[in-house]
Parts: sequence; structure tokens; C-alpha cells
Amino acid sequence: MNRIRLSQVDWHVVARRIGNMSIVIGYFVLLNVDLTTGILIRIGANLLVLPWGIRAKMWDFVVLVSFLMSIELHKLIVMFLL
Repeated sequence: MNRIRLSQVDWHVVARRIGNMSIVIGYFVLLNVDLTTGILIRIGANLLVLPWGIRAKMWDFVVLVSFLMSIELHKLIVMFLL
């Protein structure tokens, strides 16, 4: 029987899948529950997705996610300062 060893698991892909699900959950929370919590979930999700994009050399994806994350960080900073 073939067993998957932990060394064979591609952790970048696992993080990308969790990050993609978290992006959707973060948008739902952002729009319907709480702005701060939604932004924090989205920032965490983007941080999970970025290493996969860098490893896959998908620079357009990396730039887009980084840009969206900078918008979310700006909103978070403005919320805490005002």
C-alpha cells in the first residue's frame, strides 16, 4: 500500500489551498460580519498564497496579491489611527 510521507507533501500547495479558501471566507466576513476581522483574515490568506506564487514564478499573480494586500494594510492602519 502506498502511503504519503510528510516529506512528499508540497506545503506550498497546501498553504495555497488554505489561503484561497480563506480569501473567500475573509471577503464574506469583511462584507457581512466585521471589517477588522475580515481584513485580518484576508491579509493572512494573502500571506499564505504568496510563497506558492513566488515559487511558481507567477509574477503577475504575486504583484496583484501584493497590491491588494497593501490596500488592506492601508485600510487597517487608517482604522487604527482614526
